[in-house]
Amino acid sequence: MNENQVREIIKSELEALFKSDKYVMHKPLQLLDRVHIHTGKTNGSALGADTTQLAGFHGTADSQRANGNQTALGLTLALTGANTISRVDVESNFTAIQVLVNEIRTTLVNKGIFKGSA
Repeated sequence: MNENQVREIIKSELEALFKSDKYVMHKPLQLLDRVHIHTGKTNGSALGADTTQLAGFHGTADSQRANGNQTALGLTLALTGANTISRVDVESNFTAIQVLVNEIRTTLVNKGIFKGSA
């Protein structure tokens, strides 16, 4: 096999690789300093295509949390005549707010975005 034949083989393999719509990595991917990942501006991008795939940061990997504590709060805080929230409304929603904040914290710790302890 001569040099031109080797070049043609390499060229055809590279063309096939660059025409592909996805790349499968069998080894860790390392990005050097100041490398940016550009994402779509119309529909965005996702890390993990479904809830069974793992995604994490800073050496962690965790699946998407599915917990009743992460549901949105239906807060109905009524303003009083002086445009202040009444103490009764705040107290009645405090536990729900506390549960939701704790769930958000747990999720961020498990994803490696927040540190778990001091």
